[in-house]
Amino acid sequence: MIRFKNEISSLLNQVDNKITIDDDESNFEKIDNRTFMDKSSFVLYKRLILNSEYSTNIDDKQAEIQFRLTVNNQVLDLVRTRNYLIGCGVVLLFSIGLSIYFTTFENYHIIPSSHECPAGITIPILPLYIILFITLAFLVPLIFLTIGFTDAYGMQSELIITMVTTFFLVTALVIYNQKATPNMLLYATGYVLILPVFILQQMFLIIFPLINILKINKQTGGSLRGGKSRNAAANTSRKEQFEGLLAYPAGFSRLTKAALETFCPENVEFLKDYQMLKFRICSLVVSNTGDDNKNQSIITEESDRITKNNSQISLDKKEGVDDKILPSHSSLLVGSYYENDHMNDSQDVDMDQLISGELVPPLPITIPEAVYKMGLILDLQSMNESQGKKERTTPKMTLVPQNIKEDFWKFYIKYIQEDALLAVNIPVKIVSPISEAVKQEKFTLGIFDDALEEVLNSLYTNTYPIMLKTL
Repeated sequence: MIRFKNEISSLLNQVDNKITIDDDESNFEKIDNRTFMDKSSFVLYKRLILNSEYSTNIDDKQAEIQFRLTVNNQVLDLVRTRNYLIGCGVVLLFSIGLSIYFTTFENYHIIPSSHECPAGITIPILPLYIILFITLAFLVPLIFLTIGFTDAYGMQSELIITMVTTFFLVTALVIYNQKATPNMLLYATGYVLILPVFILQQMFLIIFPLINILKINKQTGGSLRGGKSRNAAANTSRKEQFEGLLAYPAGFSRLTKAALETFCPENVEFLKDYQMLKFRICSLVVSNTGDDNKNQSIITEESDRITKNNSQISLDKKEGVDDKILPSHSSLLVGSYYENDHMNDSQDVDMDQLISGELVPPLPITIPEAVYKMGLILDLQSMNESQGKKERTTPKMTLVPQNIKEDFWKFYIKYIQEDALLAVNIPVKIVSPISEAVKQEKFTLGIFDDALEEVLNSLYTNTYPIMLKTL
């Protein structure tokens, strides 16, 4: 799931930037020229299980990634809590029914227990063996599919060890129960052989993660119980360090790697695109302001020709106006990215500059705060008035210009919308107001502020400690 999210994120960025892949530069030859969805279902699932290389055609690659992500989601839906409980209930009822039926067999009793049960595969234990062999059949592809994957604590070898050990020990259990004599089974049945599996699971799933948590808390000054006054100052300083990290490209890169380990790369992608959205809105306003200044300059020059006697006064006024509208921060550079109210794709925005705050204020500063800090809020409101939006309000509730609504909408369907490809984990109480505003096409500067805060809190709580562990 995590790998597919990374791949679809990279692909969506390629599509947004209109990047095309040259087939001649690929390292492997395409054997089948058919499009991905024209292939048979058998081929689709075979490519999924074998983790085959993607096509160099960007449309086929997108279709295959979406197919793999959809299948992954379907599998997760099948094993969600409700379905799992229903399945357990059905298995329980079926097992009780079988047990009642098997009491009619001469050599099988519930009370008292019988020590004369024949060894080997017989009808009463046949369902057990069927379940065991089905489990073994599923373990084989799972072992191959999990190669290269790690859990939230970076455990990969432990996962492989557990599954491989389970495969061999369960097989040994069946063989032992089949070949052992009744006298041997009185002392030890084959189920003794699978005890190491339960011990390994206890260690890998509970003990090791708990030890890792204790180590992380020791390194970062945290506490399992939390909320203690003696840790308040340390926690405040730690939060400030995290926020400073967001404006440090190298640190942000480390945070990205830690997000992979904690299964939340979409959170980091959310921050990158949010910063890009901030850049786009500021760039649009600066560009529009620059056009207005050019028009004003033309009018001023024409007036100078008519009133030559006041040329010196007009020149002084013009210099005063230029000083007044001098954009703060990197507004001059920002404005150069927009031409005719459209993003200039010929120039690539350097992500390091964007993260470090060289172009626009860095995170965790929100979009409305950035527009206000750069002194663009009045210019933005003037743009809205020229588009028929007369209402003036706080920066957070200020409507975005018509020119950039599409960018806000793309951001919504990529991260916020239900079942989005890179949906971030935020509560419904935050998603609902955003969705309602989108339905009404009421995009404001602060529409995603609550979502940003939730994503930052998630990264600070779950991902930042893992990053510190690797320092």
